Amino acid sequence: MGTMTSAELDRPTDDCRAEQARVVGRGRGRKTAVKNRPRRRRRSLASRNLDEIELQMLRQKINGRERQRMHDLNSALDALREVGPM
Repeated sequence: MGTMTSAELDRPTDDCRAEQARVVGRGRGRKTAVKNRPRRRRRSLASRNLDEIELQMLRQKINGRERQRMHDLNSALDALREVGPM
């Protein structure tokens, strides 16, 4: 086997494609193993038979996670702005 060109090095291998399909697993072109997996259905908060206090606590947790996600995203974008022009 000779040396590989840069185009050959950049081309994803079959193992890499299979791993990407397994990790992503959504959208068109899903692999068969991912396609046959049973789907998880999300139940609405109202259908979980929670009392008002539990529902309020759950919403606070959800909102806290979303707030933290947005703070992280904004921090990442600020760091990106420092590196290069936008």
